[in-house]
Amino acid sequence: MKLLMPVTLVLTLLTACSGESNQQALGTLERDRVTLSATENEIIRALPIKEGSEVVEGDVLVELDTKNQEAVLARAVAEKTKASAYLLKLTNGERPEDIAAAQARVDRAQAQLVEAQKNYERKSELVRKTADQSLG
Repeated sequence: MKLLMPVTLVLTLLTACSGESNQQALGTLERDRVTLSATENEIIRALPIKEGSEVVEGDVLVELDTKNQEAVLARAVAEKTKASAYLLKLTNGERPEDIAAAQARVDRAQAQLVEAQKNYERKSELVRKTADQSLG
């Protein structure tokens, strides 16, 4: 009896340390409901796979309406085009016609300044003469 206990313990330890790792589960896995959340809040246009069918990775389960995303994409493309045109304008500089028009505006503003200064001097002289005549 004394020998039976250690032998049983040794046999138990040897069978517990076997190299086989059986990771197979038997039975069926059933689920009543699977909840899928969409990446966008869009209208569902099609359900290509029928409920209960087997699916594999990569299968399209739901087709969403793409009009809103196409509008966002079109806006992004337009912004990119606008930015590219602005970069080209900055890189190449202004057109000669634009430079000439800007120079003409500067010349006109300078001419208006000279005219305003001369009018001011003339009116100041008139005010001074009128003040001298009323005093004298």
